Order: sequence, then structure tokens, then C-alpha cells
Amino acid sequence: MALYRNRTLLALAFFQVCAGLIEVESILFGAFMSSLGATPDTLGFVLGAGYAVGVLGSILGGRLVDIVGARIVFLGSIALSIVGLVVEAFSPTWIVAAVGFFMIQFSQMSLRPSALRIIAEAFPDSMGAALGFLYTAYSGVAVAGPLLAGWLAQHYGWNAVFMGKAGLYLLAFFVLAMFIPTGGKLASLTQGENLRGWMSVFRRMPLVMLYVAAFIGAFFSYASSFLSYDPRLSASPLALAVFPSIFNLSQLVSSWPSGVLGDKAGYWKIVLGGAVIMGCAWLLFPIPSETVFLYILYLVFSIGSIMSNYIEVLAVKLSPTTGQGLSVGFLDAARFMGFSLGEIFGGMLWQYAGPSVSYLLAGLGYILAYVFLLLSYRSSKES
Repeated sequence: MALYRNRTLLALAFFQVCAGLIEVESILFGAFMSSLGATPDTLGFVLGAGYAVGVLGSILGGRLVDIVGARIVFLGSIALSIVGLVVEAFSPTWIVAAVGFFMIQFSQMSLRPSALRIIAEAFPDSMGAALGFLYTAYSGVAVAGPLLAGWLAQHYGWNAVFMGKAGLYLLAFFVLAMFIPTGGKLASLTQGENLRGWMSVFRRMPLVMLYVAAFIGAFFSYASSFLSYDPRLSASPLALAVFPSIFNLSQLVSSWPSGVLGDKAGYWKIVLGGAVIMGCAWLLFPIPSETVFLYILYLVFSIGSIMSNYIEVLAVKLSPTTGQGLSVGFLDAARFMGFSLGEIFGGMLWQYAGPSVSYLLAGLGYILAYVFLLLSYRSSKES
């Protein structure tokens, strides 16, 4: 239990709570942009460009972690998020709001490699338990986060939403500045290892296979985005609202146990099992006609998805200490590119091939991701 009394972990958990308390998800962001006169095609362009900015943030953020240290990048990313939120709060046009959105996207993606480096340094033997605890802290408040954001927007305006979130981030910034350690010295970064070039991580075949698996898994995650077009759900808002609730509840209940199990049984078993579970869930999805069975299958998928999140731990474990930030940055970049291209492909597939083919192909895609994960595992054992 000493882990859960650690000041670094508690400070990170406090940040997770502050981040989830007022949550502006894609639907609410679309409403905000619409209020500033953005058309649907404009919104699509901004969101698509946001993916590109996120990829850049993950790679640059990861590189900076290895050069200047995780603490500086982590706190700097939070500071940039605060600036972006203030820009959005006082945006007179959608163009200015888009600039704030890009700042937030960049900072949020650069946060990830720095956070994982901090956790790896502070809890090298219990990364899974620490990550599970943080996921649970976030999901515990994020269930109601969009509701609070919507209530603030309706009664006090969008500037109250973004300034409220900026205030929470600022509070978390001061807490983190006090309790996040400086980390190890970076003198070990030599020309012979990570500073030799941006592509140094691609010399490690297990990491390359891991990136391919991450891209494939993200690419075939499109299936849940088009559930509203499934005739079995009749586009019912209430029936559709159950799906994100199932996922949030699954994250709340299973994140922590998955992390603890990963520490004891190995992260490979958790991530490989997650890929198989997700694949089987979508392969079976075309069969049921009753909504309740669709919910059960989505619950199974959600648990597998949460298990697969620990692929980030594998990226840390497979990389040299001096290249952990860049390694995680490339992993997140691969996933972000997969998400972006997968949504486009999924929309076209649903339009021209129908739901059954879309679900089946998504299931096969996760099985393919499992194959590359297995190749990564075997390659890591050989090397």
C-alpha cells in the first residue's frame, strides 16, 4: 500500500481528477465551434488538422523528454494547455479557437511520454499498478465531466467552461511542481545511443513490430464510431448513450486490476489478451438481434481495450532508458495516425459495404494486431 501513499503518484492522480472534472469531448467541442460560426466541413478540417498536430506533439514531446527531462516537458505541456484553454475562452472567431485547440492537442500528446517516463522512474517495478490507479482516478470523475461542462456552457457560457478548466489545470500545475521529482541525470545521453538520430528507435525490431501493432489496432477501432448507423439500435439516443457509459464503467472497474495483474503476470499477457478479446467481440457483433447482447459484447470489447492500453508500458520496457520518451512518442504517433486514417476508411466501408462487413473486418484487424504483438514478443525474447 506504500505505492498509493507516494506523493508523486498522488500528485499525478490529483491532476487526473482536475483534467476529468470539466471534460470538453468532441461533441461539446463541435457545439462550441458551431457557436462561433464554424460549418461542419470547417469543423472536420480543424479536427483532422488536430490529429496531425497531435502526432507532432507526441514525437517532439517524446524527444524532449530524452533531452531535457520528463519533469520539464510535463510541466511545460500543462502550461501550454492552460494558455490554449485561455485562448479558447476568449476566442472571437472559430479561427482563434482552432489555434487554442491545436495548442491543447500538441500539449496533451506531449504529456503522455513525459508522464510515462515519470512513472517508469518512480515505480519501475509497479508501473501497471500506478497506471491503473491513475486511469481509475480519471474515469471516476470523467463520467460526469461532460455533464458539468455542458451545464456550465448552457448557464454561464463557453468562456466559463474553458476558464474553469484552465483554473483546474493551474491548480494542478502548482501541486505537480511541488511533488514531481526531477528524475535521473541526463548525462547518459550520448552520441552512441539516443542522440545519434530521430530514427534510432527503429533499429529495435521489437519496437517496430509494436508500432505496427499499435497502428493496426488504432486503424480498426473505427467500428464503435458508427454504431449510430446500426439498424438494430434504431439511432435511439438513449440506446446509444449506454455504450460510452459501459466503456467508462469498464475503465473505472478494470483499469486498476489489469495494471496490478500486469505487474505480477507480465504486460505481454495483458496486451495480447486484450487484442484477442477485442477481435472476438467485433467478430461476434453482427450476430445478435437483441440490444442487450450488443451491450454485453461491447462490455467485452471495452475490457479488452482497457487491457490493450498497457502497450505503453511495453514501449517503455523495450526501449533503452535514454530513449524511453521518443519510444513512447512514436507509439502514440502511430496510434494517432491509425485513428485518423481508420475513421476515414471506416466511414467509406460502412457506406458501401454495410455494418456486418465493417464489424467482421474490425475483428480480423484486431487479430492481425495480435499477430504483430506476438512477433514483437518473440523478437524481444530473441534479442
